[in-house]
Amino acid sequence: MMLRLLFGLLLGLWLPRCVVLAVFLQEANGLMDSNQDSDFVSGIGKIQKDYSEYLEKRRQMFQEYQTVLSTLKDTEFEIQKIQSEAVKQQLSALQSALQALDYEHRALGFLQDYNATTRPGGLPADGLMYNPVHRFIERKAKAELSVAKHEIELQQLTSSQRAVFQRRVETIQKGQLLHQNWGQWHADWHKFIERYWPHSDPERRFTQAEIEARLEILAKADPQDFAATITTALLLERLGKYELALEAIDNALIVKHSLQVTAQLAKVSILYSLKKNKEAKLLMLSITKSQSLSQQTQLHPIDRWLKARIAASQNQYSQSESEWKALVNVKPMELEARRALALLSFVRASKSLIEGKRAIKEAQMAMDLDPRADWFSHFVLAAAMHSAGQDDQALGELLESHKTAVAENLELCDRLRKHIENEEPFAWDFVRGYSR
Repeated sequence: MMLRLLFGLLLGLWLPRCVVLAVFLQEANGLMDSNQDSDFVSGIGKIQKDYSEYLEKRRQMFQEYQTVLSTLKDTEFEIQKIQSEAVKQQLSALQSALQALDYEHRALGFLQDYNATTRPGGLPADGLMYNPVHRFIERKAKAELSVAKHEIELQQLTSSQRAVFQRRVETIQKGQLLHQNWGQWHADWHKFIERYWPHSDPERRFTQAEIEARLEILAKADPQDFAATITTALLLERLGKYELALEAIDNALIVKHSLQVTAQLAKVSILYSLKKNKEAKLLMLSITKSQSLSQQTQLHPIDRWLKARIAASQNQYSQSESEWKALVNVKPMELEARRALALLSFVRASKSLIEGKRAIKEAQMAMDLDPRADWFSHFVLAAAMHSAGQDDQALGELLESHKTAVAENLELCDRLRKHIENEEPFAWDFVRGYSR
């Protein structure tokens, strides 16, 4: 690479300066593209590495749960032997709380069932997020721990009896801590979809080469990494490979998990792309009904984005506008949401002059949020200016977009330019991204 750059500079001794500059810029852009490719490849690889470590934490927690239950079983017999009159009342409460006769059997049974019917970040078969050990530890720990605090009474026990009692109390405390860690583990699982999300091409602006490069890395993901599976399905849909996209998203819906709604919304979008409108509407109705029954009034921002894009693809512009406006207040999505709103006003401008002004407002605010504006920011602003009748300014922005656009994106910019200059047909496709 460096040799070719130097060679280009040496050519300046007898070639026109403009030719040398063109050679240099082409090589520099190639180097930049190579660095960007390396960045996203390493980025997805880092997510997958972190996911492997995340799964290892689950394995370790289950092992620790088994140790907790085993210790409770081991100390049960010793606790039964304590006959001190001073602690009978406390021990009675303790034994009642733990239900010692069948505690170990039932707890292990639930643990085995839970391990067999859930996946990372998942829900048990009945759809309720819960921790089986919590049922026998969290609710009952207070009684036993309160006994441990009665130091005066416990002083009447022998040192060996106190050691057994202390061991049991510490085990209960460990169980409580495991429960907290388990809850945090589930909460962390949803972060993976947030990390994958930028690679799913939310604005539909990647080139085919960029998408295929990501799909190659995503193919190495763990089968239980449903965030990666959802991302894969969305990218396949972007390429127009709808049947493969449907197959991928169905793999993410085999079991219940906390990304259920995200996967279902992705499937709705894919079904619409396949022209299976009836199935898509029924699934969307099911999602809405489930949200209502669970009394979940707030969708995750990613789910709102998918819902907005689905609505826009079906010309339900008011609904998509409502969803994207809500995302303007979500800082990580504000830039993208404003560009989406600008494009939404662009496609609506033919029926309302005020939409052109709205398009420019959102596109300019997005430009202000993007200090290193690339081709897409200029493209969106150009579309907005055209929708407001500012064609000269629009063509100027398209010249800026040409500086960084490549492949299909460069062709997209050219189509918009021809549309402005020659009034050729042009329409933005919110699912495919390309002009229809």
